[in-house]
Amino acid sequence: YIGDLHTPLHNAFDVDAKGRSDGGGNGAEVWFMESRRAKRPTNLHHLWDSMVETDSVLKRTGAEPYAKRLEADMREKDVAVWLKADLAEAALESFQITKTLIYPAYRAKGGKRLGKEYQNRMQPVAFEQVEKAGARLAALLEWVLLEFPAPEQESKP
Repeated sequence: YIGDLHTPLHNAFDVDAKGRSDGGGNGAEVWFMESRRAKRPTNLHHLWDSMVETDSVLKRTGAEPYAKRLEADMREKDVAVWLKADLAEAALESFQITKTLIYPAYRAKGGKRLGKEYQNRMQPVAFEQVEKAGARLAALLEWVLLEFPAPEQESKP
């Protein structure tokens, strides 16, 4: 749930001239990074779900270097400001990213061919959304664990 709130296309959708929803980017076809890998189109939603890192990079490096990269990046940001937002505001942030950044950039390129320029522009946004989700989830868990501590276990002889 916390992760979904921070995933922009999980919080908004586009509507075509006939009033049909694109299902949060699922109906928006994209050819991404025309290369040997791009043998068929994907959709905008899938592209954003995989914008942070490709599967091959995560498989090659593992989760720990990825986590360290996010942690290092977060040191340069005012995380306290992120933690002031409630979950409804977090969802609205994602909605705004979709409406003011993702769909306009998609339309500007004719909605079909997105490349390195698009990735370079959007990847920092995607990373920051992951960072916000992690910080807010950690704060929520900390609150829950402090507010509702586990009962003491009876020791057995």
